[in-house]
Amino acid sequence: MNPFLKYYFALFVVFILAIPIQSYSSDTTLTQVKLQLKWKHQFQFAGYYAAIEKGYYKELGIEVELVEANVTESPIDALISGKAQFATSTSDIILLRAAGRPVVLLATIFQHSAQVLLVSGTSKIEYVHNLAGKRLIIEPHAADIIAYMKDEGVPLNKVIQLPHSFNINMLVENKADAMTAYLTDEPFLLQQQNFDYKIFSPISGNIDFYGDILITSEQLLKDNPKLALDFRTASIKGWEYAMKNSDEIIELIYNKYSKRHSKEHLAFEAEKMKKLILPNVVPIGYSNHRRWEKTVKIYQEIGLLDADADITGLFYTDYINKLNIPWNIIIPFSLIFLFLSSIAFFFYRITQKLKFQIKHNKSIGNTLKKTEKEYQTYFDQGMLGMAKTSLEKGWIEVNDVICNMFGYSREEFVDLTWDKMTYPDDLEKDLLQFKRVQAGEIDNYSMDKRFFRKNGDIFHSSLTVNTVRKADGSIDYMIAILNDITERKKTEKALRDSEMRWQFAVDGSELGLWDWDIPNNKVFFSKQWKEMLGYEDDEIGNTSEEWSERIHPDDKEKVFEDVQKHTDGKMPVYKNEHRLQCKDGSYKWILSKGISVATTDDGKPKRMLGTHADISKRKSDEEKIKKFSTGFEQTSNTIVITDINGNIEYVNPRFTELSGYSAKEVYKQNPRILNSGTQPKEYFAELWKTILSGKTWKGEFHNKKKNGEYYWENSIITPVRNEKGEINSFIAIKEDTTLRKKAEQALKESEEKYRLITENVSDVIWILNVSKNKFTYISPAEEKITGYTAKESLQQSISERFSQESAKKAEETIRTTTPKFIENPSNKITQVNNFQQKCKDGSFVWIEVSSNFRYNPANEIEIIGTSRNIDKRKKAELALKESEEKFRNFIDKNKAIIISVDPSTNRILIANKAAVDFYGYSKAELINKSMAEINVLSADEISKIASKAGGNKLNTFHFKHKLANNEIRDIEGYPSPVKVGDKTHLLIIIFDITERKKAAEALKNSEAELKELNITKDKFFSIIAHDLKSPFNAIIGFSKILLEGHKEYDEEKREGMIKIVNSSAVRAFKLLENLLTWSRSHSGRIPYIPEELYLKTLLIETLYNQEGQASKKNIKITDTIHENELVFVDENMIATVLRNLISNAIKFTPKNGNIVISSEKLTNSNFIKISVKDTGVGIPKDKIDDLFHIDKNISTQGTEKETGTGLGLILCKEFVEKHGGKIWVESEAGKGSTFMFTLPVI
Repeated sequence: MNPFLKYYFALFVVFILAIPIQSYSSDTTLTQVKLQLKWKHQFQFAGYYAAIEKGYYKELGIEVELVEANVTESPIDALISGKAQFATSTSDIILLRAAGRPVVLLATIFQHSAQVLLVSGTSKIEYVHNLAGKRLIIEPHAADIIAYMKDEGVPLNKVIQLPHSFNINMLVENKADAMTAYLTDEPFLLQQQNFDYKIFSPISGNIDFYGDILITSEQLLKDNPKLALDFRTASIKGWEYAMKNSDEIIELIYNKYSKRHSKEHLAFEAEKMKKLILPNVVPIGYSNHRRWEKTVKIYQEIGLLDADADITGLFYTDYINKLNIPWNIIIPFSLIFLFLSSIAFFFYRITQKLKFQIKHNKSIGNTLKKTEKEYQTYFDQGMLGMAKTSLEKGWIEVNDVICNMFGYSREEFVDLTWDKMTYPDDLEKDLLQFKRVQAGEIDNYSMDKRFFRKNGDIFHSSLTVNTVRKADGSIDYMIAILNDITERKKTEKALRDSEMRWQFAVDGSELGLWDWDIPNNKVFFSKQWKEMLGYEDDEIGNTSEEWSERIHPDDKEKVFEDVQKHTDGKMPVYKNEHRLQCKDGSYKWILSKGISVATTDDGKPKRMLGTHADISKRKSDEEKIKKFSTGFEQTSNTIVITDINGNIEYVNPRFTELSGYSAKEVYKQNPRILNSGTQPKEYFAELWKTILSGKTWKGEFHNKKKNGEYYWENSIITPVRNEKGEINSFIAIKEDTTLRKKAEQALKESEEKYRLITENVSDVIWILNVSKNKFTYISPAEEKITGYTAKESLQQSISERFSQESAKKAEETIRTTTPKFIENPSNKITQVNNFQQKCKDGSFVWIEVSSNFRYNPANEIEIIGTSRNIDKRKKAELALKESEEKFRNFIDKNKAIIISVDPSTNRILIANKAAVDFYGYSKAELINKSMAEINVLSADEISKIASKAGGNKLNTFHFKHKLANNEIRDIEGYPSPVKVGDKTHLLIIIFDITERKKAAEALKNSEAELKELNITKDKFFSIIAHDLKSPFNAIIGFSKILLEGHKEYDEEKREGMIKIVNSSAVRAFKLLENLLTWSRSHSGRIPYIPEELYLKTLLIETLYNQEGQASKKNIKITDTIHENELVFVDENMIATVLRNLISNAIKFTPKNGNIVISSEKLTNSNFIKISVKDTGVGIPKDKIDDLFHIDKNISTQGTEKETGTGLGLILCKEFVEKHGGKIWVESEAGKGSTFMFTLPVI
């Protein structure tokens, strides 16, 4: 079938299939589907947002829900399981298909993969192969990256692979050297952080995978192919809209879907995506099977796919082509659709009306009548010629169009026969089809044929014949539809003639021609276009990829950019120079030109014509010229070109830089403007004589700059001849030798100075030729040191000049150093050694020799050096060394601990055996150890002590030193400054005083305890003398009054006196009880027997004994202690603590006050805190610290004049601390006090 007909036939099939579905869908709900995205909402999925927002899906009866990617389920799993009907993916669909996953490619969205490699801009990774041994963060199945790296010689086993966390900070924080990324995403984030980065793209390595794609399941395509095709159509339409209206879609994404990316980020993404999708270059959705086959091969090469992997069924067309379509019915109607679209629309309207009328229960008969009436109207008023005929009746009916077409009236048609109306050459093919109709083989047919008009003219017509049969299968009648295509045929002929002329022009031209059908991505490449690249005519396909995939990776971006500019209307004519790969793998430079010759309704190009010209030679010539030009422009030499008369025509930038004259100033001027006047005229006359004879002149010029400065130039002037061999110009190449001239003069002066120095300096300067093992120069100072003259010394060998040991050492030094110098002459090797040199009188003198290797002008290795007399210094050093050795022996054999310390570094320089034994380190470990590592004191304290010792004062200091086993010992040190050369060291004699310090500390503690006992004794007797005396005075006094004069007082007074006697006795008893308890505590006679007790029980017993005292003052006591609160305590001791604290709280709380007793378990501890809080008079802050000290008398009267001994809190403190707890108080005068103590729990 003609490709043109195939295209429209396919449209008709879709149209025929769509009619019933469209009419059906209007009465039903939309089909619900889910599209599983492979990442979060961003511009990467812009086309799908656009298709939803613009209603493209709903127009085709689909409602779409977009599902973001999640970590629990991959998009492929969601698709296969049926949770989603469609999904987005990448080229790794090949791996899935080969693994048996039933996934199918619906449309390719990204023509190029967005996956790239990112590295830090400051790293030394300049090429992909630099990644070897580096840390690489890489996604699984990043096949294009893996293939790219392998192609560059860096397979994955040569890098340190890190899992991908999709976090750019890994690169920013230098936790990785490179990472795979999306060109549309991560680079923006790096730019936001002002992080410099480099991009390596697989495309530059000719690894060009497709990027994002749209996929579905095999099952859905089989069950509902129309849904799949409709979804594909609407999605592509959405992508086309998104690419044209990116700003609108950015707003949509940001306001409706996600604010994860800023608008600037989304705009960055959109800009990058357009270069990957190429919407104006390749139709969105288009896939090239050859590119997929190439991708398969790459997967196989890198080991991700087996060589025999089967990916059959990858493309959706594999399933659409297998649909069971009744071709014998559709083909005839498709032809009708091609030429009779209006009829199709008419019948569609009839169908719709019939359905509508049937739905409303109208009479079928009336409907048919009305339909027939409308059909008759269309038959009569249609745009096409229509005729109804039968075998028996002949012409039954013809419309006006067919009458006008042939020029006959309806009446005249009655006598006409089909064969007379038909052009003879076309009759046979028509009758052949008619006979097939008669035989029942076909019911309809179509063809183009020629007819005769009434006036004898021949015209072309398309003919479609449809047969209507009776119930028995015989022919009832036939309908013939004719369309006059005479003008079209003329146009086609003219086009063929034009194409023949165009083809003739193409064949005769050296240009390669191309013709690009943009919407269908079909390209015609001329034979010359293919031959230009070394291909035969049948070796190149007809898609744009045949061109784009051969573009050099470095040129692709600019090429696509220029195509985009032209299609966007920013470049009237597309023009670009780029390299295309030939069949043999080489590249040719191509000049590509093109222009749009047809546009779509919205003004976008849909067809481009263009040419390719091979400009490789021109490029090569340009490169050569460029090299010469660059050489002229960038050379450090001056270049001047003059005409035959010596007038300047060209000077390079170096001329201007050196002379100060611009090229414009010297143009057509004679070079004599540079003449300094210091050279004779004869010099220049000889120059002209030489060059005019055709010879090259060489010489020097002493010229003058524009600013008046003088300079020297070494010049070569050469004549230039034309094609006839005649001299027509001169070229001068000149080198600035001013510095060299100055250097030569300076060298002469320097040599003179050097001669004077060498002859007068006290050090001997000498040169030894290593190759000849002979001294070639010795300065006169030799005689002052050895008594030999320089001339005599030159005759001596090394063994003759030095002592036996020194000569051996010198020869060994030369032997080992010479190969190092030969290996790297630029590495300056300076040797400094001490030797004993023979003197003329037979003695030896110590000399210090400093020497360097070099090559002399004869390319021989020689050593240049100096010899200095150090005999006095050397002997002094030997004496000092001997003295130091004696000193070391003295220290080592001394039994005292002795170390020597460098005050500037605070490190140990010398340590004797006693020091090694004391500190427990080996001698090697102790030497050079910092005193800070040994001393427990701070560095500042050590520094102060060391500075005092360094001030020539003898001091004694006490430190705590840490030994190797971490034991701390007290030491006493006696430092003494010792002068060693020009430095002062500290010699420290150390004594271990640990035991002495312990004895002193024990004595000190005994004294403190004795003092404490004395205080305790004094307090004890003070209480007996004062506090115990007072109640007994009251008892004795009132009891005496009662005995002597009880009859003088009435009953009430006697009762009052008895109460005072009783109160005093109770007070004396309590005092004695506390004194005895305290005394037993201090004498160790109170047993400490802790046991597990309920705190609540202890408290209740204590409160019971205090109830009467509290009731008198109407004080409310509340406790919040839990009944099951267990403590591990001595019952008697803690009862005493509670009794004293509660008694004190009652004592110092006024009437109607409150006391609260509570407990709290301390976190991360095995202790409980008990609090006794009152609303009493409180305690002044300056008295709080004295409450628990026996040497302080804090006893005061209560609110009702109650008295105390001051021993209660002392006992509380001692008993609480006996349990490992502590007691304290928080109080504020006038507001009350809270006494708190801690006890252990189980």
